[in-house]
Amino acid sequence: MRNILQLFANPPRPLSSLPNINMLWAVLTVEELCRCGVTVFCLCPGSRSTPLAVAVSWNAKATSVVMHDERSAGFYCVGYARAKRKPAACIVTSGTAVANLLPAAVEASQQGLPMLLLTADRPFELRDNGSNQTIEQAGIFGRYVRWSRDLCCPSDQIPANVLLSDVDFAVHRASSSPRGPVHLNFQFRENLAPDGGPVRDNPPGNPISSTWSRACIASLNMAKWEHSALPHTLYPSSSSHVEVPAEVLSSMARARRGLVVVGNLFTAEDMATVGWVAAELCWPVWCDAQSGGRWDFGPFGMRGVSMMDQMLTNQRVSGALRPDFILQFGERLVSKRILSLISSCCYSDRCSYVVVSDAPGRQDPSAIVTHYLSCSPTDFGKQLSRWMQHNRIYPSDLLPLEKMSEHARTALWSSLSGYKDLEEPLIALRCSESLARGRALFVSSSMPIRDVDMFFHAALSRERPEIGCNRGASGIDGIVSSALGYAGGRGRPLTLLLGDTAALYDLSAIRHVPDCPHPVVLVIVNNGGCGIFRFLPIAQHEEMMEKFFINSHQIDFESLARSFGIDYMHAATAGWLLLPCC
Repeated sequence: MRNILQLFANPPRPLSSLPNINMLWAVLTVEELCRCGVTVFCLCPGSRSTPLAVAVSWNAKATSVVMHDERSAGFYCVGYARAKRKPAACIVTSGTAVANLLPAAVEASQQGLPMLLLTADRPFELRDNGSNQTIEQAGIFGRYVRWSRDLCCPSDQIPANVLLSDVDFAVHRASSSPRGPVHLNFQFRENLAPDGGPVRDNPPGNPISSTWSRACIASLNMAKWEHSALPHTLYPSSSSHVEVPAEVLSSMARARRGLVVVGNLFTAEDMATVGWVAAELCWPVWCDAQSGGRWDFGPFGMRGVSMMDQMLTNQRVSGALRPDFILQFGERLVSKRILSLISSCCYSDRCSYVVVSDAPGRQDPSAIVTHYLSCSPTDFGKQLSRWMQHNRIYPSDLLPLEKMSEHARTALWSSLSGYKDLEEPLIALRCSESLARGRALFVSSSMPIRDVDMFFHAALSRERPEIGCNRGASGIDGIVSSALGYAGGRGRPLTLLLGDTAALYDLSAIRHVPDCPHPVVLVIVNNGGCGIFRFLPIAQHEEMMEKFFINSHQIDFESLARSFGIDYMHAATAGWLLLPCC
């Protein structure tokens, strides 16, 4: 039952007492967002966005995070959404500040992460005429937002409930399938500060007052809204029901070499469902590192084939490992060998390839998916459970892979356990060994996620950690910012594994690491530049590698850390890496 106090709660200040119409709109917006469950606001300093910033500071329900630059603020919201599966709001001023949100909007859109982009803008009379700090902001994010609204200037001629309706729909659209970013563009005239009296910067001889008519909040429904804590418009949670086709279930029943593959999953419920499905089917399961499922499957205790990537380096194994049915949950796998195996089986062996994912858009880069089910693993599991009450699926002939994987893991760890020199794969191993109970992990794209995917394994970690990684567009921009948002969303300590280039890319965000309420450890793999290019064909062309691709540097990360007030330790050997993550 809804808390009865919600029916009588008041917004932070009486609406009629607000000094100008800008503050009315800003207070309404922030209060309505809080009522819709959006209580985290990431802001960057700016003049045109002053009304929204002041409204956040006035609202006791709002949590504010202030960052130096807009790109970092956007990625903070990406990390928060990845952790919580609910949106945070990003508030920025006008001009290029808005353009700097595009990388974060792209990542959120590609991964189906909800976020709200609240951008301040000049009024229409200052657009397209050379006015300072003014660009075309309406529609700037194009197809990478689920909905956008270029709101008109605050006016007492517009009923306030019109604004509330827009805010409610924005939250609904960001949080409903397909989830993603939503853009609200606010046109603000002076006065931007919470001041009454004459309007600032008026032409001489034409004084204008900031006095506004209370008629815009005088309706009965606004009176009801002001004395409750409910949103103006309530949207029921959307649940799209997708029926599993009969041919998928019958094909599963005929399969003899079934394999479960797990990509990027977000909720513990979905992960538990995958564990149940794998146990019921008696099929081996391979989990991508970012799934968070390589460590355990909760009460079902299936460890799976964690070393399949390494095993596929052996041609005899890769030639014999030919599944006839692949059931994949989630999307965006990291391992190229696994992707190559799936493609080969689908092209050559007529393998059925079923993907279960509620991610937006098509997730089929090789055009080999036979059935794409746009639903959550939990919805799929419920239907499979009902079907299996009257039908049977054969245990997979590939089950011996689990024991082979365990032998391979033991051999790998035995060969590396005495290794003292620091190598990138060993860093991934040491991170898994040193993660303490309750600590989350965020991994950068490029080499770190590949190292983790190949060398980070169950038996080396005390508890299955929660893993975040920006794999929507797989960029290395905004990694530190995303990790800070992820730590804030998870509400727990965090280890961030990233390369030196990614750290330099998001240097301004490192300044905010000491401000994080939860301890954050940055493990920076400093190989002096963009090391991933040493594994690509361009590495054969030494004459251009160093200048145009590796881009070597001599940055002293210790000095950078000290300047930001961050403790620093140089890990000279593998053993040193065990200390800071515990």
